[in-house]
Amino acid sequence: MFINLLQKPKEGQKVELTLKFEKSGEVKVQADVKKSEKKGHEAHHR
Repeated sequence: MFINLLQKPKEGQKVELTLKFEKSGEVKVQADVKKSEKKGHEAHHR
């Protein structure tokens, strides 16, 4: 789940994410934005 997004990511875009772990701290990663294969309400529950 993503919280406090400033804008909606667009398909094909790369986004930088900061993962926060209790013991090992923060880790920055990049992820590709892809179109969901599911439609409607199901797309929110994977």
